[in-house]
Amino acid sequence: MPISSQTKDALNQLALSMIQETEEPSLADISLTGGFRQGAFPERLRDAAGEETLILTGDDLRLYSQACAALSQEKEMEHLSIKDVDDELWDFACKLFVHREKYEDDRARARAVRELVSRLHKPWQDYEIMAVVDNLKLTVHELDVIGVKIRYLSRQSVLAWGFGSSRWPEEYANEFIRRAVAIAEETAGSPQRAAERAICKIDDALHALRTALVGSMKASILDEQILFKRGRLLAVKQANTNEIKFVQGRRLFGPLGFDIRRNTAELARKYLASINPIIAGSFPPAIQNQLRRALHWIGTSITRESYDDKVVDLCTALEALLTVKADPRKGEAIALRIMLLPSALGEGFFSPIEAYELYELRSRVIHGSDLRACGRRDYWHLLSLAVVMVGLFVDLVSQDKSITTPAKLISAIEAPDLLSQAISWLERIKSRSSRDIANFARARLPQ
Repeated sequence: MPISSQTKDALNQLALSMIQETEEPSLADISLTGGFRQGAFPERLRDAAGEETLILTGDDLRLYSQACAALSQEKEMEHLSIKDVDDELWDFACKLFVHREKYEDDRARARAVRELVSRLHKPWQDYEIMAVVDNLKLTVHELDVIGVKIRYLSRQSVLAWGFGSSRWPEEYANEFIRRAVAIAEETAGSPQRAAERAICKIDDALHALRTALVGSMKASILDEQILFKRGRLLAVKQANTNEIKFVQGRRLFGPLGFDIRRNTAELARKYLASINPIIAGSFPPAIQNQLRRALHWIGTSITRESYDDKVVDLCTALEALLTVKADPRKGEAIALRIMLLPSALGEGFFSPIEAYELYELRSRVIHGSDLRACGRRDYWHLLSLAVVMVGLFVDLVSQDKSITTPAKLISAIEAPDLLSQAISWLERIKSRSSRDIANFARARLPQ
């Protein structure tokens, strides 16, 4: 059961740390060392411990966190959740702490590490994953698309695949019968992880099939004809068996409907009351179009299914709002002006670091060097930020009637005193991102 040398070192360092005699930390110690981890001793150890809880601070906490992170990344631990790993590691740490004298021996500690790894270790297994494909009909038996089988399944085929077992109600089998399905094979530490990977593989195969149909049929096919997609139902079984591990119905991305009631309508009217006069009123066309483009891309981000697409659209919205064609580096420009726009209205600085790093992530996606790089948190952060920036943009152009073009907006935001304050703030952060933004800001200062 091999583990990486980094994980082994992290566990050995934690084990050595746990047998060292230390004084019980005070509240002042906890404050100075940046936090603590407190938990109950396992019941079997409480009598020997003579107390109920163990507190880790300082180096002990750092080593514990490093070991937990390293274990969670091990290939043959992926069947465990982070909580599972934490529970097992806490038990390990408590055992060594309570029986410190026993584990002063190097061989005893090494044996304890091996026992922990052996208990958590689980070899990967082969799985087969089947998903319904909506809006696709097959009159051929099978298509092999980049390693995924696209098939039409009869009732007999569905039962033979694994649904013939009395364990599964007939309605599950009926969802797959006489339907197009995509079948992928995955090796993973758990059926759940296999399903997660297979979903990406199946979605990629459907994209490849669309491309193949367009490439082979040229102009004789409409986009609307090939909008097939993975359906909501997915089943996972162990490979080369008919033992289904689980069947899962996933909510697909699509309209749920929304009921605008009195309170919601009032909130929407209040928000629109500041936007409507700009777009539908007598504001300069350049400012109207700037806001219109930003609203367009924020709106499209909400309709996108993948988080990559959502993040790309929101970065485009921020570009529309906060950059001009002449800007040599859009990421730094957006980040700096995210800082400066609220400050221009007397509201202080916003931290630009995460927005800058997400713009870099967006660049990797759109330039083809990364895929499925963005997640829900990235999307929600940028969506919230874009909405706030729209509000601040509206406030500034409504207050300052001299702002008639995007270039004049930038000039109003990048006042020399605000740039100098932003540079001082960024210099205190001491990260690569803050240096990039600070260097861009320095170049914007009047010579």
